[in-house]
Parts: sequence; C-alpha cells; structure tokens
Amino acid sequence: MSTWWLSQPAPEPPIPTVVVEPQLNLPPEVLDRLAPAPPTGLTQPMATLIGSGFTLLAAVLALGGVLFVQYMTRKNLTAQLDKQQELHEDAQERQAAQHEKSLEAQLDLLRMQVHAETQKQERTDRLNALFEAQSALISAKEACLAVATAVVFDRETTEGKQLFDRFDSSITLCEVPLRKLELLGMDQSHKALQEAVRTYEDCIFADEKIESVPHVRVKAAYDAATSAFKLDMKMTP
Repeated sequence: MSTWWLSQPAPEPPIPTVVVEPQLNLPPEVLDRLAPAPPTGLTQPMATLIGSGFTLLAAVLALGGVLFVQYMTRKNLTAQLDKQQELHEDAQERQAAQHEKSLEAQLDLLRMQVHAETQKQERTDRLNALFEAQSALISAKEACLAVATAVVFDRETTEGKQLFDRFDSSITLCEVPLRKLELLGMDQSHKALQEAVRTYEDCIFADEKIESVPHVRVKAAYDAATSAFKLDMKMTP
C-alpha cells in the first residue's frame, strides 16, 4: 500500500488569489453624497417600547370592556330584580287590600246580621212585654170588677177574702211587665199601666168599707193603657 501511495503524483500547490482594489480618487462632495444617511426613524428599543405600550393599552381597553359588560350585566340584573320585587310587593299589596276589603265586607255582613238579629230580638222582647202587660192588665181589671160585685156583702167572708186575694195577686203580676216596659224604653205603656194599677188600687183600698166600685174609672184606666200598648206596638220596628 505504501508503494501505491508513493507512486501517485504530488498535488499541485494552490494559486493565491489576489484581489485588486481599484484606486479611485473622488472629491469630498461626492463622497459626502455617497455616504449613507443617518437613520431618521425609530430605533429598535423605542419601537419595542411603543409596541409594548400599544399592547398594554389594548389589554387595558379589553379589561375595561369586560368590566363594563359585567357592570351593565349586573346593573340590568339588579334592575330586573328590583322590578320583580316591586311587582311582587304590588301584588302583595293588592292581595292584602282585597283581603282587607273581603274581611270588611264580611264584618259589614256580620254587623248587619247581628243588627237584624238584635232588632228581631228587641222586637220580640217588646211584643212579649206588651202582651204580658196586656194580660196582667186584663187580670187586674177582672179582679177589680169581681170585687165590685161581691165586696158589698162582706169583705170578711171567705168569698170576699178570696176575691181580695185574687185582686192582690193580679196587682202583683203587673210588677214584672212594668219593669220590662221601663227597661225596653216604652215609657207611654209603662206610665199607662202604672196609672191603671194605681186606679184599681184606689178603687179597692180607698176606704176600709167599700160599698161600690166606680166602674167608669176602671174602664177608663183600662182603655188608656190598651191604647198606649197599641201605639207602642205600631212603633216597634
């Protein structure tokens, strides 16, 4: 192998390259014109800074937009909730007003019913008092007239005593209707019945020995009391 290597021809040496620069003498004015002009634009750092500023401004604007959208959304949502709350309160107020009107109507109806029942009961009480007074008046008149037919004989006899006891009982029975007429405000009937009772008593007990009973006074007192009863009956609602 070494023999083969030795038998190969030697390589030729490289030829050096000579660069010939032209020598040109130019006037200074031309050289000044051919010289590159100084840079008048932005430098790289300034451009980077400005670009960063624009990026930051865009980010701020984007953030502002997001915040504004959130603000408007929250504002609209609050307005909707306030409106719903207002509508709900209005509905509750209307419902409460209707409920109050319903209760008031029910109370008015109840008052009317109570008033009607009261008037009905008052009418019943007045009529019952008048009927009771009329019944007591009739009993007292009949007892008084019964004495008129028997007392002329002898008041001390058994028959005479029974008649007087009957008269006393009839006068006592007048006390209850007298009290009812007074309580119910039927002054005319109360006064007339009281006057009739007084007249009957005067006719019987005016003298220890009774020889006659003035029938005219008994009838007049009875008629006056009956007229008063009828008048109060007409005035009863």
